[in-house]
Amino acid sequence: MKTQSRRAQAVRQVSNKLVPTMKRSTIAKRKRAAKSIEALTPSERRVLDELLKGKSARDIGRALGNSPFTISNHTRRIFAAFGTNSRSEILAMFVVPLEEL
Repeated sequence: MKTQSRRAQAVRQVSNKLVPTMKRSTIAKRKRAAKSIEALTPSERRVLDELLKGKSARDIGRALGNSPFTISNHTRRIFAAFGTNSRSEILAMFVVPLEEL
């Protein structure tokens, strides 16, 4: 029992040190995301909305009436605007960490 409580206490101490750092980085990501969204065209914003829903380029193209190649071009410009290289990095900017709920 004592070992478990010591471990729990150690984990709490570490997490208490990390949480303020995570919140600052989350705020910075959100500010960067807000500026990036303003730089997008209306078409790119629609594509971003669908990307955040987890849809593929083909599915987004069907939904918006564009070819998958057009969607890929929009996606590349979205990545450039956000300074990212992947969908998961963009998604991370919009996810609310559990400790902030």
